[in-house]
Amino acid sequence: MRPVEAEQGMTEEKFDPEKLSPVVKDMKHYIKVMHNALAYVNSAMSQLRRTCEHHIVRDEDSAVCQICGEDFGWWCPESPDHKCEYPDGEEVCRFCGQPDERK
Repeated sequence: MRPVEAEQGMTEEKFDPEKLSPVVKDMKHYIKVMHNALAYVNSAMSQLRRTCEHHIVRDEDSAVCQICGEDFGWWCPESPDHKCEYPDGEEVCRFCGQPDERK
């Protein structure tokens, strides 16, 4: 048995979770806290996106809201809201004529 295994009460034959070191137990607690914080942040971002008065800016070739970060697809220099629009069944933007699938 290696020294670390002996210190933690672990052997090759049997693992006893009750003998985990306090550091590992603390890490489990912090992971749970961080998971809950992440869920809260995701919920807040979802609420922000639902209520956001989007301000669309160009991010490379994408139309992205400067406030909430939502990505609206391709940037369109011709569209009033700067988002390419593809009417039902169409493969090109109704404003700039660029295809939906670009290389």
